[in-house]
Amino acid sequence: MSYIKPIEDEVIFRLYDLYNGDIRSIMSAIRDIIGQYGDKLVTPPLSLDQAMLLLGHERVAQIERATTLSESQMEVLRFFVQNGKELSQADASRLFGKSPSNISSYYFKPLKEAGIIEEKRREGKSVFWGLTTHYEPLKWVYGSRVEVHKEIEKSAKAQPSLFEEMRT
Repeated sequence: MSYIKPIEDEVIFRLYDLYNGDIRSIMSAIRDIIGQYGDKLVTPPLSLDQAMLLLGHERVAQIERATTLSESQMEVLRFFVQNGKELSQADASRLFGKSPSNISSYYFKPLKEAGIIEEKRREGKSVFWGLTTHYEPLKWVYGSRVEVHKEIEKSAKAQPSLFEEMRT
């Protein structure tokens, strides 16, 4: 009996590391990745980059379905995704120029209630927040956008644009 391998083995290894071996989370992530294909047959197997990008897009869709974040709340979420750092309320207040009470109630609370961020650690009275493991794949979406922009810039430098050629 033969089987169809939908994803490369390295995807499973990455998910294993991401979810600390939690089989339910790993299987859920695989279901989310493959589910984006519907009834279509996945051939050849999805590479690590393809699978993680699909998982990241699925997490973006989850956020859009489950929340109604304002643009400024999305800015805070983008910080967590782009920088991959833990952030305290005091740090967020300085970074975004908002009062600490607004950071807690307006910015962090909806992200926490939606399960997007969680408390990572405490230092004295400071609480540091970061993405939950479920939403870590958002980093692949951002990372792929950065890579696409680099490729576009590289291509633009290598080839003069049509408009530049028309001016001469």
